[in-house]
Amino acid sequence: MNNTCNMKSVILTLAIVLIMGIGASAQFVGDGGPATTPVPDKQKPSFTLKYGFALPSGNYGTAPSNGSTPKYKEGFMGAEKGFFAEAGLGINLTKPERKVAFYYYPFLIAYWKTDLNWNENSDAIFDKEEVYVKPVSGFEIAQRYGISFKPIDKMSIALYYRLGLIIPLDFEITAGNDFQFQGTSSTNEKAPSLVVSSAPGVSIRYSMFALSLEKYLVKPTYDITYNPSGPATATTIMSKIPINMTVLSLALIF
Repeated sequence: MNNTCNMKSVILTLAIVLIMGIGASAQFVGDGGPATTPVPDKQKPSFTLKYGFALPSGNYGTAPSNGSTPKYKEGFMGAEKGFFAEAGLGINLTKPERKVAFYYYPFLIAYWKTDLNWNENSDAIFDKEEVYVKPVSGFEIAQRYGISFKPIDKMSIALYYRLGLIIPLDFEITAGNDFQFQGTSSTNEKAPSLVVSSAPGVSIRYSMFALSLEKYLVKPTYDITYNPSGPATATTIMSKIPINMTVLSLALIF
């Protein structure tokens, strides 16, 4: 029953975002303003492909100092540098000659991944290097909108805000009967159906290329199993994990 409800939530999420994207097609669209010429009564779409580094910030990049004390609620996850990939579709109604323009991508899909690495932790419980490097990752459906300024031809500078809905993927660090740390996307009836991420950012675009810097924040809800004594006596509770990253990426827009 819980799995069915969770699947319904995912389907509802996809449906809501698709409807929002279709309904917003009459708005200003672009990543720093896609360089397309408006066509009367017909909107020409633009497409973006983005790839870059996901750099853990704050507590997210710090491993817990005591294996017997769970600190994931404060975001201590020991994450390392990962990657971020995104693709999106938009339509631009801003006239090319304008210096300042509003822009908006109604539909983006993304995937990010960072590895947990507790190998450098001084605690004796973290002494099995082959075990303690595992990924934390998630899929997203998002939108991006903001304002851009074009100082010279083919170049623009943009400030934007990205709003996403995340589907967190499972993660696990298990060392036989010695240690267990697992997280699965929560199916608890008290878990929120939608988990929202936010990412203010800035981008500099020249021609087809855009370099972006974002501050990515999200608190996905997991069913967490944290047990320093191994799976035999494991218990599971629902909890949010604060994920804080800086994303540096390069986009191709065409």
